[in-house]
Amino acid sequence: MSMKRDLYKGARRTAVRRRLTAVLAAAGLLAAPAAFPAAVPAAADRLVTGPAASDAQDDPAASVSAAGGAEAAKWAVYVYLCGSDLESEHGAATGDFSEILEAQLPADVQVVVETGGASSWQNDVVDPDYLERYLITAEDASCVDRQPLANMGESATFADFLTFCRTEYPAEKEAVILWNHGGGSADGVAFDELYNYDNLTLGEIKEAFQSVCQEDEADPPFEMVGFDACLMATIDTANILRGVSSYMVASEEMEPGCGWAYTSFLTALGEDPDMDGSALGRVICDSFLTGCREYGDYEHCTLSLVDLKEAGALVDAYDTMGAEALVSACADAAFMAEFGRGAEDAENYGGNTMSAGYANMVDLGDLAAKNEALLPESAGAIFDALNNCVLYKVSGNYRSAATGLSCYYSYDGDQDNYNIWASACASESFSAYYTYMLTGTLNEELGAYISDELGYTADWAEPDTIAVAFGDDSELPVSIDDEGYVAMKLDAALMDALTCVTFELVMYDEEEDFMIYLGTDNDIEGDWDSGVFRDNFRNVWGSLDGHLCHMEVIYTNDDYTFYNVPILLNGEEYQLKVVYDNSDGEYHILGANQGIEDNGMADKNTVTLTEGDVITTLHYASSMSGDEELSLYPLDEFTVTDETAFREEDLGDGTYMLMFRVEDAQSSALYSQPAYLSVTGDEAEVSLEAV
Repeated sequence: MSMKRDLYKGARRTAVRRRLTAVLAAAGLLAAPAAFPAAVPAAADRLVTGPAASDAQDDPAASVSAAGGAEAAKWAVYVYLCGSDLESEHGAATGDFSEILEAQLPADVQVVVETGGASSWQNDVVDPDYLERYLITAEDASCVDRQPLANMGESATFADFLTFCRTEYPAEKEAVILWNHGGGSADGVAFDELYNYDNLTLGEIKEAFQSVCQEDEADPPFEMVGFDACLMATIDTANILRGVSSYMVASEEMEPGCGWAYTSFLTALGEDPDMDGSALGRVICDSFLTGCREYGDYEHCTLSLVDLKEAGALVDAYDTMGAEALVSACADAAFMAEFGRGAEDAENYGGNTMSAGYANMVDLGDLAAKNEALLPESAGAIFDALNNCVLYKVSGNYRSAATGLSCYYSYDGDQDNYNIWASACASESFSAYYTYMLTGTLNEELGAYISDELGYTADWAEPDTIAVAFGDDSELPVSIDDEGYVAMKLDAALMDALTCVTFELVMYDEEEDFMIYLGTDNDIEGDWDSGVFRDNFRNVWGSLDGHLCHMEVIYTNDDYTFYNVPILLNGEEYQLKVVYDNSDGEYHILGANQGIEDNGMADKNTVTLTEGDVITTLHYASSMSGDEELSLYPLDEFTVTDETAFREEDLGDGTYMLMFRVEDAQSSALYSQPAYLSVTGDEAEVSLEAV
């Protein structure tokens, strides 16, 4: 089956895509294709074609515009539709553009859409060689401006769009929606396929808004800014929009492919154009959740409405928490490991595993809750400020800890990613904290900040490296207890450095000379006070239709555990999202996406498994005799049926290695010596000697 699939709205999007092409052809904006009627009378009545649009066809390099109305509308919604590969490969931008056209708008509500950023468009209207601007009103839908191609991932391009909209089509209340992939606080939004996926960073978004309006926190120039994109509901995003907009709507988690329900919320706005940004934001959230339910992809979705006039108080509370964390770490470097354990336990977004990539975003409220005992002076203020700032939120069953806004935590320990985030972060104290965490030292500049800004003058804990025991390449010793479980006892110095302990399982065969890495799990009995950890491995592993899979823990709480499973889906690499639900003791497949690219771009194209799809399991593997690094290899291939399920299966006869993996706040890892399992039938013999 081809992977060029529609994103859940398939049949409906095809119909409205055809309507889009036909009605704009009827307006004279393009020649009607033979497959479509030359006119659609009911829709053609809504279209107006002025000389400006015709001139643009004759001279497409020229800037052309239709003059705005004499009297400003009540509402204008400006959609920055950067199509990217979401459009060229899946037609997702065409689908949402079509949904906009389906909305029932009154005379005092108008929508302006700018298209670009994609190598091709899956309709016969939009020209990928130009930036085009379309006006949609109660009476017409037409191309009113065409510009030479430009990078939609540049601040100047975004600013030019905002200037055009506010000059030509102003309104009493103005909303801006950025449509595309998102990447969170470090990686921003609007990845332009035509310009090597260059994107708008938070700093560039702020720069664009500052160039077209005067910031005013008491009376912001824009009513709402929204992100129909992944991972953008962050405190850093809210911070750069303070004074720019009254409200923000965005998602903490990666968005499902169906995205926002444009027909629904724009029609609601048309029915009540007197609503403010808060009311519109609630409609967007509710219609989004309804759409996700309709298309079977709501279990791990999130969307939040944020009052940006309250964002300042939240940023202050967040910065205070960062200051308390930094001072605590200066007094005792072991604090960082404890704080890191809280971050590992908190709900996080975007995958944050080796195969899925790293967004480095964690729920702000859950991070504060998991570290409340460590930060008694500041954590409580976070809860109060969040409650005031996040006016409304929706989330699926398996995103129950979402509080509406996320914040940065360096799960991958990547200095370059941190540097990008730090350039536009909301908190100077957290920036300083992560500088200390990632470098393990207090340099002169950091020391001056701690002394001069935070007033901390006591002796600093300044180790050469936070992970005191991780420079040693030796394996951590393990033992086998009386019940046949593998146990590990860690000393106090190492415990002071650790953020998480998991175990890894490897299938191997010395005669065949291979090692297959099955992944990680957290089914461990651990005592963080004594440093004693024992595996609770039951000789079973996750599988799809009986085929063992590589699986990695993303996040766990008392109710469920998230896993990431790399696969080939119809020949393309995807990350299958699987959750184990403690309430029913079952695994549930939530869908698959292509994870996060090296440039930070998160995949918005979530797909569901469909009968007839071909899956190939992927495993990290290497030879036992060579010294090559683990590489990802295809293993078992099978076809999805209506009974396909993820479940635990017996390992099967063979030999396996189980190793504990411990990690510090800098994402450095150390492994225990392996324990060896020889599985025959229903029995597993455990030994510290290779089988």
